[in-house]
Amino acid sequence: MENHLRLAALLIALGCVALALGQTTAPASEQKPEFTMTISLRQTTVKPGSEVNVGVDLTNISGKPISIYLSRSGKKPYAFSVVDATGKSARLTPLGRAIQAEGDVVRDENGRPTRFLGSHTGGWVAVAPGGTLHDDMPLSNSVDLGQPGEYKIRLQRTDPATRLTVTSNTVTLIVAN
Repeated sequence: MENHLRLAALLIALGCVALALGQTTAPASEQKPEFTMTISLRQTTVKPGSEVNVGVDLTNISGKPISIYLSRSGKKPYAFSVVDATGKSARLTPLGRAIQAEGDVVRDENGRPTRFLGSHTGGWVAVAPGGTLHDDMPLSNSVDLGQPGEYKIRLQRTDPATRLTVTSNTVTLIVAN
């Protein structure tokens, strides 16, 4: 009888382990982005009103060749978040408001159209497995960085293959007199 109880306890324990292992395995249908996005700044401290470009590295983590669109002119394929030290969003320029609204028309403070963003040039670039593609995102023409302070910057981009949103790391920019 005692051996039967030990055997039953062992079978129950093995069943629990098998069940637990099955629950920690991700389902086969779970999609992951095909690339990661890492951003950097050439200068982490700038004067108010300085030009700021964010360096963007897109790394293929899919294990197969992928294509990533790079825009040479016009609107870049990145959404951005820039917040000050208190967590408040930085003030957007008219161009920044148009980009955040995913629009093609830049409007002035009174709502009058001043520029059309619809035309742009660019192309798809092949990236080998493990390869990295470098891009730049001009930020100072979209965000008012005229006030001294500390700003946290993060970018997002949609993976065209999976339709998932890829979010970058966060970098800190200090605007000082």
